[in-house]
Amino acid sequence: VYETLERPLAPVLAEMERALILLVDSGAGRDASVLQNNLALARYPLEGPAASLAVFEEAITFSRQRGLGESAALLEANCLLLLVELGRPEEGLARAARSAAAYESSGDMHSLSEARAVEAATLTACGQDEGAQAASDWLIEAARSTRAADIIAITLSSAAAVLVARAPDQARSVLAELEKPAGVRESSYY
Repeated sequence: VYETLERPLAPVLAEMERALILLVDSGAGRDASVLQNNLALARYPLEGPAASLAVFEEAITFSRQRGLGESAALLEANCLLLLVELGRPEEGLARAARSAAAYESSGDMHSLSEARAVEAATLTACGQDEGAQAASDWLIEAARSTRAADIIAITLSSAAAVLVARAPDQARSVLAELEKPAGVRESSYY
């Protein structure tokens, strides 16, 4: 799959990498951090989760070195699911817990929703349903209170995964709700 996708998009990645060099050279740290995020997201379907995670980690270091704490926090949120996907659920859960506390204190509901969704889905997948079930109502409410398609996709799908064993009808209802918002199918989390 990665090889098939990479051929037509390789020039786009090369152009993004050239733009990143120009941004860094011109001192546009915040813009460079945003572009690194976009590069990491673009690498995921092209090169897989390990390549994507490596770019995110590099971008986090870059952002922290330049005092861009908000950018680093947003980048960190994108690492959580990748860690789990790469077979590192303990590390993903530990980072999700640390990140969730920081996001909660800063009021960053977007990143907090992502961290809690990853945490709930991972706990469920690891058979630790008790901790995950407590989160399902919170995730559903977070999805309903946001207009961000990516947050709706990750929170509702995680809530449905938690609910499916104990409340299959509610899980089906949550999945039906997932289909309704505009743009949700275009989200990479969908």
